Order: sequence, then structure tokens, then C-alpha cells
Amino acid sequence: MRTSPRQMQGLALYALGVCAFATMDAFAKYLSGSYPVAEIILIRALFGYLPILVQYRMGEVRGMQAVRSSKPLLQLLRGGLVLAAGATFFLSLSGLSLADATAISLAAPVFMALFGITVLREPAGRETYVAIAVALAGGLLIVRPTDGLNVCAAIAVLSALFYALGVVATRRAGQADPPIVTAIWGNTVMVVASAAWVLHSGWVWPTADD
Repeated sequence: MRTSPRQMQGLALYALGVCAFATMDAFAKYLSGSYPVAEIILIRALFGYLPILVQYRMGEVRGMQAVRSSKPLLQLLRGGLVLAAGATFFLSLSGLSLADATAISLAAPVFMALFGITVLREPAGRETYVAIAVALAGGLLIVRPTDGLNVCAAIAVLSALFYALGVVATRRAGQADPPIVTAIWGNTVMVVASAAWVLHSGWVWPTADD
């Protein structure tokens, strides 16, 4: 089966997104020792409007159509799941190396596959179940549950679960709203929630280097 130009574009954009997430996680690990998690998330969300603006300029949806959702509760749920995934991952970095936290977060595709089969009713062959079993075994090697409960590792697993649920919600939202609507709603939920969290946890003015 030949890969279409649109599929190649999708693969390239996904690879770019993965690189962006990896860079963001590295910065978050570096900053997590000096700043509250809520502040890191808030600044991340504020800067998140920049690529959304580019997405808006390049798209065809304009005006209120870019913010009006036919499934507002679903969009709020998705935004909350994305926020929870980011917050728990950043929290896990306080006690885990970036390599361990990232390796554990790779359980997210396993959860996504399971949710795809059970929730979205997507077809799956034997190879899919074998891949899920191998991935789960690899995750257990990293978490090492026999060594006792590692709270930060458990938080990283929870982050992977939230992320997978967020992907399922994204899939559902994408069936109802244009991508720009999902992007704006999700980022706005993150801004509002993290700003309220900052009011509780406090604000630390970043240094020039940071």
C-alpha cells in the first residue's frame, strides 16, 4: 500500500509534535526544581496560543466558528484530561529522571490501544495483543512494583492513563468539531485551571536565564 502525500504530511507533523513534546519535557525537568508545577503549566499554555494562532491562520475556519463547539462538555473533559496528564507528568519529574519518567509514559500507547479496542471498538489482530503484552511487561520492568511502591513512578503511570483518555476524547471531539476548536478549547482550559492553581501555590518570578 502506497503512502499518500496527506499521510506523509500527517507523519511529518506527528514527528514534529513528538520532538516538541520531548523538548518541553526536558525544559520542565530542568525548571521543576525551582518553580511550582502550576506555573510551568501556565507558561506552557500561554505560549501554546502561538502555534494555535499559526494553525488558525493556515486553516479555513474563521471567526466564531473557530471557538464555537457542538460538544462543549466533551471539549471541557478533554481539556481537563490534557491538563491532568501534563500536571501528573511534571509532578513525576520531581522524583524520577527524565529517562525513567519518559519510559514509563510510553505506557500511554498501550492504554490508547486498549481504549481503542474496548471504547472505540476498533479492530485488532493477534499482533496487536502481542505488542500490548510486551509493552506492559517492559513497563513493569521500569516501574519495578516488587521493590515497593514508588509514588513518582505511580504518578507517571497515572499521567500515561490520563494522556490515553485524552486521546480518546480528542478522537471523539474531532468527529464533532474542527481541529482548531479542539486546540483552542483545550489550551484555554489549561490556562484557566493552571492560573487558578497558581493563585493557590504561588508565583515565582523567573530569572532571565530561565
